[in-house]
Amino acid sequence: MPILEYAGEGIFGRQEGALYAADSRSARPGRKTVLARLALRQTDKLSYAIGGARNLSTRDLSWAAGVEYKMTDSLKFRGDLRLFSGNDNTEFGRWARNDYFEVGLIYKF
Repeated sequence: MPILEYAGEGIFGRQEGALYAADSRSARPGRKTVLARLALRQTDKLSYAIGGARNLSTRDLSWAAGVEYKMTDSLKFRGDLRLFSGNDNTEFGRWARNDYFEVGLIYKF
């Protein structure tokens, strides 16, 4: 199942008023971002996913990959990898030294 999205922004009127020191534009993340995800199911028990987000204006990015194995109807094993890249002053670049791999069990009662 592929997914491709674009997160854009349209400004229809400037924020004005004597009480505003600055507008919120610089605080809004992901204003020009492409998001993609591809989920694959090999069997009823085994599935994979890969995806990412790329900020077009700041040129930073994040990637993710994961695997899920369904042991029983109520027990699943998951593994996920997250990678971040970009300049230090960008949304994902701030996380560039925080790449991680996560494993876990999910049990439903």
